[in-house]
Amino acid sequence: MNRLQSYITSIKYIKNLISFKRQHPNVTAENQFYKGLNGSDVPMNVFSPKGKQKNIIFIIFPGASPKGENHEGMVTLGSILACIGYKCLIPRIPPLKDLDLLDNNSDWFSHAYKEITNRKDISDYKIAVIGMSFGGAILVKSLASGMCNGKKAKSALLYGAPYDNKTFINFLLTGEISIDGEIQKV
Repeated sequence: MNRLQSYITSIKYIKNLISFKRQHPNVTAENQFYKGLNGSDVPMNVFSPKGKQKNIIFIIFPGASPKGENHEGMVTLGSILACIGYKCLIPRIPPLKDLDLLDNNSDWFSHAYKEITNRKDISDYKIAVIGMSFGGAILVKSLASGMCNGKKAKSALLYGAPYDNKTFINFLLTGEISIDGEIQKV
């Protein structure tokens, strides 16, 4: 993307952020489902642009919140990204919605990613993943455990993930992270 196009996209993003309306005329918001670890239907919010769609789809993993995929911040981010041309999927992660921080959250992230990326309407798109808050820490663990071994994510963004600076800088520079005392490389 050239520099001018990058500036235009940034301006659109900021404009939509400032004038955000929950029901935006250029965005389609749908409640869909993916198959959970136990085979049950698990809710997922999908935000799609009504106009031309860019070739990247965002999967936004929530943090620990009883609102889950319906958290105002998640809905705002998904809607605004859809306003500037990106399809966004926000899967519910049941243990995080129940505020269960000790459960198999990483298994849920990996499973949701696999289910979503195997959808026929996603197959031709590049994938970007975002982990919000505590979901950012789980996303790093999931990536280290091979979450994207099938269809590789083009990029990953962590927002508000709880790390100390030394650990975070080391991870960014080397791709190494310690999980349960074992060094793994992403």
